[in-house]
Amino acid sequence: ALECELRDGHATLAEDHEQRVERLLESVAKERAELEQSASESLAAMAERTRSLLDGVEEKHAVAEQSAGDRTEGLEVKLQRERELREQVERAHKELEAKHDDLESQAHEAASTSRMLQEQLQQS
Repeated sequence: ALECELRDGHATLAEDHEQRVERLLESVAKERAELEQSASESLAAMAERTRSLLDGVEEKHAVAEQSAGDRTEGLEVKLQRERELREQVERAHKELEAKHDDLESQAHEAASTSRMLQEQLQQS
């Protein structure tokens, strides 16, 4: 009878452990999916911002070319603005790359944690 109770207790502990590991794996998978979604949304927003800035630069450049013969002083102002916009685009691009690198790192960490939990589950 004692042996039977011990077997039942061990089976219950093993089942509880397996359920906890499964919940942890589900939690990690959910967090990874959320991180990937967040990364995707951030990248899309930054790409749109970059496109918008580039459109603004191109528009300013076109206006500057049209008025080059007529307004030298105005052209200098517009060229300065174009330089500023280009600098903004470069900064935005660097920010996008940094955020992308950070999100990739987070995704790798989540994948590593998932693998570790799966290995622990297999060892149990």
